[in-house]
Amino acid sequence: MKVLNKLTTTKKKLYALGRLIIWSLSYLRWGGKQYAEFYRMRQDKKALEDPKKAVGGLWEEMGRIQLDFLVSRGLKPEHVLLDVGCGSLRGGLRFIEYLHPGNYWGIDISPNILESGRKFVAEKGLESKNPHLLVNNDLKFDELARSTFDYILAQSVFTHMPEEDIDECFQNLHKILKPSGVFFATFSEGPKKMYHKVVTRFSYPASLFYQLGEEYGYQVEIDDGFAHPRGLKMLAIRYK
Repeated sequence: MKVLNKLTTTKKKLYALGRLIIWSLSYLRWGGKQYAEFYRMRQDKKALEDPKKAVGGLWEEMGRIQLDFLVSRGLKPEHVLLDVGCGSLRGGLRFIEYLHPGNYWGIDISPNILESGRKFVAEKGLESKNPHLLVNNDLKFDELARSTFDYILAQSVFTHMPEEDIDECFQNLHKILKPSGVFFATFSEGPKKMYHKVVTRFSYPASLFYQLGEEYGYQVEIDDGFAHPRGLKMLAIRYK
């Protein structure tokens, strides 16, 4: 028994050491900046180069997929939608056109990518739909001024986010999700947490999200009706 306990303790220490090494390498890879600051700078730069590629390309396909999916899950023009990590409005333009004026809210960490989105709104003649486009620095949702939402979407957000930021999202979700609301979020499923090239790609097991749901009082399920061209899974998160 003592030998087993020692082995378990050793494994835990090795795991902790591994995480420390990964984040130390990440810190160096991100130029000595905190991840959010690094990612903002990265997206700002990519938005200036090509605002459609900056959000992953597949502009028309993914825009259509996002709208069709939420409509199939009950989204109506009178509902209020928050698009977390809205980017240059790949899906946002379709949501803005579909929803009643003022019912689309988009937040993103990159000012440049949001400015690109505003230009696309103008090009499409959608200014009269009065979309709310805001820069966010974290996922405490303080910039939303006590607004609440029927639907919240985070498309390709958790795939670029460390675990502690996902935890922050779950911790603060109650501030903005209506009692009857639903939060849909995609993630890249992996058997364990992986840091692709120690840069900006993150994969997580579904169990992480189930655990966060238990901790913060949400029912978390995988919605098998979502078909992503790159294989991302869709979480459906509701109050218990």
